[in-house]
Amino acid sequence: MTNTEYRTEQMLLAKLLRVLLPKSNIKLEEPLGNLDKVDELECKCIPDILVEDQKIVIRMMGEIHNKRKRTLKDQDQKIVLEGNGYKVIDVWYDEYPEFWNPKGFEQAKIIHAVKELLLKHLVDTVDTIDTVDTIATNSEKIMVEMGEMEEEKYG
Repeated sequence: MTNTEYRTEQMLLAKLLRVLLPKSNIKLEEPLGNLDKVDELECKCIPDILVEDQKIVIRMMGEIHNKRKRTLKDQDQKIVLEGNGYKVIDVWYDEYPEFWNPKGFEQAKIIHAVKELLLKHLVDTVDTIDTVDTIATNSEKIMVEMGEMEEEKYG
């Protein structure tokens, strides 16, 4: 997979976050260079989603991340990222299946999931949103984004 072949769950969540956090700089698979060692650990990191201005890394954790070797690598990476001042948010496929299979859910359910994720993990970034009400009023923009994504993928 090259850096131009994004996964469905990545693209969907990034698009929705761009609507909900319009003042933030959200990037997909942006390599993080110059990470300092932490506790003698070092790692390379290309986050699935990076909220650059907030130093937030979002990792889309599909089933492969349940394997022992990958779990250890993920733990080391999290230690290094947090030690370098990043907040790490793991979005698990079994907790948020809406992102991995958007065709299997109504748009309202997907919108609810992204709002839940935002409020659960990113409540401290609400100052980047014009008002908390923006979350509710942006549902239409989110639906447009989701519709455009379906057209791109399936149209």
